[in-house]
Amino acid sequence: PLRGVFHLAGVLDDARLTDQDIHRFQVAGAAKSTGAWNLHQLLADTALDHFVLFSSMASLVTMPGQGNYAAANTSLDALAHLRRAEGKAALSINWGPWSGAGHASTAYGRRTHEALAALGIAPLDPELALAALQFLMERNVTQTGVAQVDWQRLFENDPPATQSPLLSNFVQTG
Repeated sequence: PLRGVFHLAGVLDDARLTDQDIHRFQVAGAAKSTGAWNLHQLLADTALDHFVLFSSMASLVTMPGQGNYAAANTSLDALAHLRRAEGKAALSINWGPWSGAGHASTAYGRRTHEALAALGIAPLDPELALAALQFLMERNVTQTGVAQVDWQRLFENDPPATQSPLLSNFVQTG
């Protein structure tokens, strides 16, 4: 019997918020939001041990050009909370960028990683990320973020983030 599902889909279509339109939101949302919702619906009566959603830290912190991607990932986070409220398995992980293969090895991925590094967000070593995944799957966690962040640098680049109830614990006080 099926015991677990991992949803790792994602499509990027970055643009400034003023250049976003419904098509760009649909492109970013189809794989993430619609895919996750379809899995949730199709497996509504299946008792799963794991329903793991690979979300992005884009739903937690400002990621320039990724308003549509942030919305798509936020829907994964909301779905995890809905499933938990229904007594079902759910874990949404707001991942920072991973190093190595996949998206990181493309020209677009390298440019994205450079931009994130300038904000204070370093790529995760895949072995470390997989260890974090195992750790989280062994616990009763609904949503969490896993990222390597230089918080001071991030807050210098995004001052309003210091006021976020979610991130305010990372602000260094004099």
